[in-house]
Amino acid sequence: MKRIVASLLVFVCLSLSFASAAFADENEDQKNRDTMGFTVETVLPSNQVDPSRSFYFLKVTPGEAQRIQLKIISTRKEARTVKVSLNDAMTSSEASIDYGVDKPELDDSLKNPVTELVKVPEEFKEVTVENYEEKTIELEITPPQEEFSGIKLGAIRLIGVPNDSESKKTGLKVETGYTIGMVLTEDAAQYNSGGELHFKKADVFLSNGSKVVGVSLQNDQPKMIDQMKMNVKVRKKGSDKVLYEKKGEDLSVAPNTNFTYQVPLGLENVEAGKYSVEIVAQNEEKTWKWTKEISITNEAANKLNDEAVDKVITPSWVPIATVVLALALVILVVIIMNRNRSIQRKK
Repeated sequence: MKRIVASLLVFVCLSLSFASAAFADENEDQKNRDTMGFTVETVLPSNQVDPSRSFYFLKVTPGEAQRIQLKIISTRKEARTVKVSLNDAMTSSEASIDYGVDKPELDDSLKNPVTELVKVPEEFKEVTVENYEEKTIELEITPPQEEFSGIKLGAIRLIGVPNDSESKKTGLKVETGYTIGMVLTEDAAQYNSGGELHFKKADVFLSNGSKVVGVSLQNDQPKMIDQMKMNVKVRKKGSDKVLYEKKGEDLSVAPNTNFTYQVPLGLENVEAGKYSVEIVAQNEEKTWKWTKEISITNEAANKLNDEAVDKVITPSWVPIATVVLALALVILVVIIMNRNRSIQRKK
């Protein structure tokens, strides 16, 4: 058994922010453990594919159910209630694997997701630990009757529920916890090799108030894509000048997911017209390239520019000040010219 730290979750005002999308790392900070009030330890079963990994990477058999165990350990005297749940792996708009989306819209290529195959029994959905005690919970895994290739990817989330005194100290409801990767396979093949990207569409829209070009891609294979680089360039159609560009490195795509990679369009107004979008994605295995055209109508451009939160706004006093300064400059020039004429007459 190995002490495991999976990504630290921080909920602030019920909003989730991941410190990392990695399955686990072996360096757990004592201060974090004390703050959260608990830590976790996986109990790896005999069908663990790689015992050196501290997340669950299990070789399952069609139709053969099993129970796995996980320890929740108190790290302080005070009680801590822990909520236990499962999420399917998704791919974020920044092309990273995200385990923090509750009830996401799943890709059409995904059959039998982790959340259907792995269940938390009712008695283990909330567990309270205190005074440095240790409790073992169980999860039920029921593989589908039919065989599947590749992997099913998700994560177990263990979230510490703050008590009233902790909430009063900060004035915020803050929840902390752990995410532990869950990988199910039947063929035990390499899980991060064999993914395939497909172009779905490109469009211009607002994302959190910012103008972006969104490039929608899909990995329809039951394999991860990792260590990927991606470069997206946007040009006016027929021009070689790159207007907008976004480069990404060390990107990851979850199996059987789709995502929309976003290219910011800056603060200036977007002009109507036709644009060329060039996409290049690659890792050590493959290179994917597409060049697609998008059109922005005058109506769409005006709507984007008007509704954007991030934009250059000219204060109402600027035009007035510009006119006043221009008039002052004209008056100054006239005064200087008249003065020069007066001097010339005296000579």
